[in-house]
Formats: sequence, structure tokens, C-alpha cells
Amino acid sequence: MSDEELLSLLRDIDPFKFEGIIGEIWENMGYSADVRQETQDRGIDIIAKKSDPFERKQLIQVKRYSGENNIGSQKVREYSTLYQQEPNVDTVIIITTGYFTKQATQLADDLNVEILNGEELISEFGTYFNTLKKNIKKKKKEKRRNQQQEKQKKRQEKQGKNKKQHNGGTEISEPISLEPSGENDGRDEQIWEVEEEFDKKR
Repeated sequence: MSDEELLSLLRDIDPFKFEGIIGEIWENMGYSADVRQETQDRGIDIIAKKSDPFERKQLIQVKRYSGENNIGSQKVREYSTLYQQEPNVDTVIIITTGYFTKQATQLADDLNVEILNGEELISEFGTYFNTLKKNIKKKKKEKRRNQQQEKQKKRQEKQGKNKKQHNGGTEISEPISLEPSGENDGRDEQIWEVEEEFDKKR
């Protein structure tokens, strides 16, 4: 799975699960990450705190957008007010699977708001996403193997019944093939695999 394919899938997964993935990335960096419920977030999706080597507090806004959706300067200005919503905030961060307009990028710099688009996210945290991709690939291979084994088992059972009828009860079995079926799992299943891999790690 390429970075482009992974980003495409991240744009389609459940938005709350995407917030959870971002929270886990921050936890891997030593932060405690509180992923907020939509009803109480007040525009804050994640509150990340870290005390070593010194106290830090970051407010993260997460936007799971398609590649065609850009975050403009108005949203950056709106989220910059998160500095006033919590005490002792060091950084406000906006993360999106989409992109930022040129004006939004310039304004974010002026308002001390950090921003990450989808491509930057995968590049910046490549180790996390490479592990995610490897686990998904391994899981997909195991699933295809199990599917092939199940098909072979059913085929053998059917053949066995036929042979018993024609050969006086003598059953002849064949070895089970472990080769991948080569079937196309489909995009919905790929999205499900990303979400399930995240659920397993939680």
C-alpha cells in the first residue's frame, strides 16, 4: 500500500476513528491524549499533555476531509481562538486529510497555529503509518489464506461425499492450498481493515 493509497483510505474512514488515530500518534510521542466527544469538544477534538522534560499542552482540531476540501483562512482564524478556551495552552494544531489554502497557511503562521495536511501527516509520522500498513498487509494475507482454506475444505467435503457414494465409503482427500486467492477485497473492505487495525491497537 502506497502513501497515496493510505491517505485515500484515511479520507474515508469514520471521522471519530481518525481522531483516535491522531490521539494515538501523540501518545506515541509521550503525550496523554484526551480524545473529546463531539457533544463536549467546544471545537477541541484532542487535548494533549506532556510533563517531561517540561509541561506542555496542545489543543488539536482534526478534520477528516476529502482531497478536494481545503481549509481556508476563516477556519484558521476560528480555531486560533482555542488559545482562549483552555488555560496554559502552548500550541493549537489543525490536522486535516485535505489541504490548506495559501491564505490559510499564511494566516496560521501569523496566529501561531500549527497546521498539517494529509501528505505532511503521513510524511511526518511515517514510522506509525508504516507499521499500520504492515499490519494491514499481514492481516489481509492471513485473511486470504483463511478464505482459501475454507473454500478448499468445503470442496473436499463435497468431493468426499461424492466419493463415498461411488467408492463404497472410501474418502480421498487433497492437500489444502495456502496460496492467496487473488480476489479483490474492494475499497469498503480496505477502509474496514484500517479501522479494525486501529481498534485492535486500542
